[in-house]
Amino acid sequence: MDAPLVSASWHRVASLRPSLAPGLRIVRQEVRNQIWHLLLEPASGQQMRLNPAAYDLVGRFDGRATTGELWDEVLRLRRDEAPTQDETLALLAQLFRAGMVQFDAAPHLAMLFARRAETRQPRQRGFVNPMMLRMQLGDPSRWLQRLTPLAHALFSPLGALAWLALVLVALLGAATEWHALGADTARLLASPSAYVLALLCYPLVKSLHELGHGLAVRRFGGEVREVGVALMFLTPALYVDAGAANAFASPRQRALVSAAGILVELALAAIAFIVWVAASPGLVRDAALAVALIGSVSTLFFNGNPLLRLDGYFVLCDALQLPNLAARSQAWWARLLRRWVGLSAGPAPMLAAGEAKWLALYAPASALYRISLLCALVFWVGRQAWLLGWMAGSVAAFYVARGAWRWLAAAGPRVQWAGAGTAALALLLLVVVPAPQSVLVRGVVWPPAEAQLRAVSGGFVRAVLRPDGAQAQAGEAVLALDDPALASARERLAAEQTGLRARQYRALLSDPSIALQLQSDIDRNAAELARAEQQLAGLEVRPAVAGRVAWARPTDLPGTYAPRGQLLGYLLAPGPAQVRLALPEEDFSRVRGRVRDVELRIDDDPRTVHSARLAPGVPGATFELPSAALGDRHGGPIAVDPLDTKGLRTLAPVFFLDVTVDALEARRVGTRAWVKLHLPDEPLAVQLARRWSQLFVKHFAPTGQL
Repeated sequence: MDAPLVSASWHRVASLRPSLAPGLRIVRQEVRNQIWHLLLEPASGQQMRLNPAAYDLVGRFDGRATTGELWDEVLRLRRDEAPTQDETLALLAQLFRAGMVQFDAAPHLAMLFARRAETRQPRQRGFVNPMMLRMQLGDPSRWLQRLTPLAHALFSPLGALAWLALVLVALLGAATEWHALGADTARLLASPSAYVLALLCYPLVKSLHELGHGLAVRRFGGEVREVGVALMFLTPALYVDAGAANAFASPRQRALVSAAGILVELALAAIAFIVWVAASPGLVRDAALAVALIGSVSTLFFNGNPLLRLDGYFVLCDALQLPNLAARSQAWWARLLRRWVGLSAGPAPMLAAGEAKWLALYAPASALYRISLLCALVFWVGRQAWLLGWMAGSVAAFYVARGAWRWLAAAGPRVQWAGAGTAALALLLLVVVPAPQSVLVRGVVWPPAEAQLRAVSGGFVRAVLRPDGAQAQAGEAVLALDDPALASARERLAAEQTGLRARQYRALLSDPSIALQLQSDIDRNAAELARAEQQLAGLEVRPAVAGRVAWARPTDLPGTYAPRGQLLGYLLAPGPAQVRLALPEEDFSRVRGRVRDVELRIDDDPRTVHSARLAPGVPGATFELPSAALGDRHGGPIAVDPLDTKGLRTLAPVFFLDVTVDALEARRVGTRAWVKLHLPDEPLAVQLARRWSQLFVKHFAPTGQL
């Protein structure tokens, strides 16, 4: 074994005669084909799980044999698996602090001091988190006893079938109403009433969640001795102490108790969604949608996520039989880190078959998810109010730095120096070594401006002069529009001009001064008449280049009204294809004037990489997409207004860039593509600093400074 077998402090406890505390409950549990024992102290509610080697020692505490005699006996039986004397000292101190062991004489003062330090430790950890407060209300066992028949009905095979049927019906309904659900969700989240509804519905949903835990404990014979009010992010909700489930011998029962709250919230979400489908637009429908979002999205991302120490974590521990996974994974990594820097790592923990891979994966995955969740929360707060965003970011950075420092401090000074050196080396690489960078953008093959057929003047389509697929020459009329109001206005202006010239002729014979005054009216009328004739000439759509005509809606064109500037079709002219890109503001600021080269992949042939070049032009901000294929409603990356039926109006300004692909023909108009814009190589630190500055300016800058 790695650690020394004997200890210099063994004489302090070798002559003591330990015995287990009266009333101490011992539960035998099988974990991965190993027998573990759970000690429960009923007065304080303290629990401690012992592996087989530790229980071989503790199970012999009868008050007659001394600690030294018991340890010698376990050493003869277990040999290399027996706990060392230092481990036995630590185990005795833990049992003594938890009130689970008694001695025939007062133990050494060091153990008493350790108990006092442990008692004072919560007060020395710092201030109480105002966002996570609990207040005990009482003992709910009498009320839960009355609900025992309900618990047996809910947690039964028939109850499971009813829950499954309810959730399946809701999922099928969500699949059929997916687009409407997304649009209504976007509308609700964009309105201030959503936060009021969430604050009203959240306590009710979470209270039923906790009731589910209490009923599950009651269903399997446990007792819930504590109920209270928890203040989570300034939102009150009930909580129950379901710790009695740890004493259940069956891992299935423990997992079901942990999952009870999640199951209740998913059932509430299913019922709320059915109400949302059936209800008319209004308060009831909005409240049902708020409950559905809380019970589904919030539950799966928080309560149901095993990377957070909430219900999903305990379900994972019980389902995979990995008790205390988070703490053991952190200890596993701490021990590995101490070995890497050449320090004594202590004895290797006793692991069951298949546990090592979970211990290696859980701690880093949980840390990354927590940091990602914290960053998302900070940026969400920043979008609501820039000052609160800066405050939340500062608090988050403080907590992350403090947690990293405490973890390193617990590992020892040598680990701290090794961590500092590694961080310095990584920082040097980030600052000095150039790294490639690029921006991946979604685009659509788009006809050039000269090949687009647009209505110069608004009007009704009178005739399609060149059908879809026909060849047309440059300047040839391909579509005729009609505007009766414009034609009548032209006739009126022509008649007015004739009358004005007749009046001017008569004035020249009688009073030349009046003729001069009428000349200005004649000039104005002539300008208006020329403008009307120009607009009438614009009622004929004429292409600027030759090619094959392709109408957007060939069968619907006759008789429809085409506003001025509307794209009616395009010409498939020979030549290279042009792809139009729609970039958000933050991506456009990165690529502006810095594009080195361009690569492109067409959706029809994703394996082939085409070389492209950036077309000249001065892009401007717009809220209108060239094609609905770039909007999120049709699988694109750009968020569009949920109230826009065409799916073209964006929620934030976008910038257009055009790239020319010589290897593709312009005939593939409408095909989507992925375009990679390569930028000059820069150190990662410079790239990260630029991105972070953009994010902070976007989310946290005061209004008027964007």
